[in-house]
Amino acid sequence: NEDTIRWAIVFSYLAPIAIFIPYMMRSEAPNSPVRLRELVGLLHTGIPWQISRFMQILMQKIDVIVVLAFVGSTAAGIYSVGLSLAMLCTIIAAQYSNNALHQAFSGNSTRREMDSLYAALSGLILGVGLVAVGSPAITLLFGPEFSHAYLIMIACLPGAIAYGVIQVQTNYIRILGSWQSLAVTSSIGLSVMLLGLILFVARLGAVGAGLAFSAGAVTSAICGAFVLRSIPRPQ
Repeated sequence: NEDTIRWAIVFSYLAPIAIFIPYMMRSEAPNSPVRLRELVGLLHTGIPWQISRFMQILMQKIDVIVVLAFVGSTAAGIYSVGLSLAMLCTIIAAQYSNNALHQAFSGNSTRREMDSLYAALSGLILGVGLVAVGSPAITLLFGPEFSHAYLIMIACLPGAIAYGVIQVQTNYIRILGSWQSLAVTSSIGLSVMLLGLILFVARLGAVGAGLAFSAGAVTSAICGAFVLRSIPRPQ
């Protein structure tokens, strides 16, 4: 039942909150409880950052929704396979993203460009591998009816590589920059993607959605590079 699945997903997100907030309000240790006023302050500080993060997540989700709505459920399923395979390029980049957060928190921001570069190179290497083996792998794993996912994967690959770089940039900006800077990079990338969806999906179908995703992610990564360069380096 589709409604049951939806409610299960909603419950899985809300249940941890019901456990976490009472835990934070407990007073077993001195000075340990988080007062309501402090909790409101934390939410006020954190929500602007989450808005930017939400826009980044939309870049991975809204294309699937558009394909489902305007091309059909079959195309959306094939598109999801192509996008998911392309996003394998972010596996190694995610490790550089975690390192970026550690480096920035430790006060060492001299590696910000190198971490971004390594994330891009690792994604590119994995992308080349996916191009080489993607077509037979898709047929073997999903069947010949999903063979069109290979073209979709190729269309999504530049965006997937750029998305790995975006995560590195995001973690540096979280510590060293401002939420306004992150909001700019995220909103510009998402806007370019939405424009691409309008222009490409009607003409190219699911492949057009992949191109739109790539255009938005690459644009966001380019904006993020300028933002990182504008953040002062420690003296």
